Amino acid sequence: MPRRLYLIAGILAGLVVMSATADAKTCRSEFVAGHGHPRSNVGHAQASAIRAWRAWAEIEYGSRYKSWTRAEDKSYDCHPAPGLGGKAVCTVRARPCRR
Repeated sequence: MPRRLYLIAGILAGLVVMSATADAKTCRSEFVAGHGHPRSNVGHAQASAIRAWRAWAEIEYGSRYKSWTRAEDKSYDCHPAPGLGGKAVCTVRARPCRR
């Protein structure tokens, strides 16, 4: 009986390790920046910058690296666009990652 328990425990441990490996992500060490277009509010300006970031990440590293959700070390810099009547503009930076 103890042998069977050790066997089951070993199989379960192997499944846990395999699952963790499958969920691991690979991140680039370099940052990618995305500069958005001026928009009427900060939310839209951030979305514009993230679209630009995704495009640059794909150009630089391929489509597997363009996910903003998976990216690491994200930062946002948003401010009023000078001379554009209160529109906001954002720049985002992050390290692209893939699964």
